[in-house]
Amino acid sequence: MATKGWDVIESGTPIDVTIVSGARPTLLKRTIESFAEGLFRYFPIQTAYVNIDPFEGGPDEVAECSQIVREHFSDVRLRTPGSPGFAAAVKWLWSNVQAPYALHLEDDWLLNELVRPQQIAPLFSDQIRQIAFIHKDKQWRFKSRIHLKSERVRLFGISMGRRLLRNRPLFTTSPAFVEREFANKCSGLMLENLDPEKQLYSHRHPTLSNYTSNYHCYLYGDFKKFIITDIGRDHRKTVGLNKGFENGQSVWR
Repeated sequence: MATKGWDVIESGTPIDVTIVSGARPTLLKRTIESFAEGLFRYFPIQTAYVNIDPFEGGPDEVAECSQIVREHFSDVRLRTPGSPGFAAAVKWLWSNVQAPYALHLEDDWLLNELVRPQQIAPLFSDQIRQIAFIHKDKQWRFKSRIHLKSERVRLFGISMGRRLLRNRPLFTTSPAFVEREFANKCSGLMLENLDPEKQLYSHRHPTLSNYTSNYHCYLYGDFKKFIITDIGRDHRKTVGLNKGFENGQSVWR
């Protein structure tokens, strides 16, 4: 059973931070400084677990990213694999969460407003195990704050809009708070040969979906004034990277 969020976060018990990063020190620095200013300073942080893949950089960039992380967190656990692996990174990070809750980040997001414990803590419950930040690319057009899969409704071949599927909760690897038990269990079930977010979104991995279907992800923030901004898309355009999807994995060209 999840520890009640209000009791834990509001009482000052530390949270963990988990970060998926490429060897992209410029992006990582912007991301960490953004969250340090708007969030980290309000939450006591226990341990930062950071996976730095050799993606878009080599040993020098990995070392620079490691230094950036150590400058911002007092207790850091680093993983620097020899080859990139998104699913392996998330599995390692989520398996290591020890604090009752963790903030999960990727290295290419900016925080647009202040976030304090009293805003987040009351939202957790035994059923809500993740609180994800709203961003533009979610294209969320529903009043519901619970992140669910939707499907198009047609009547006599005419589109009547979309409806939410109450039995298909969705979870994410973009910036979000996640409860320890949920993170640990998802880590144990995730497959390294499938994109981790796709595993959390679809029934491509039924065992994981059967577990996550018992819980919900709450969408936090303003639906029009987005709380976080993806800076990775513009970066990819600048360096000429295109994202694709093959055999269950995200690929870059």
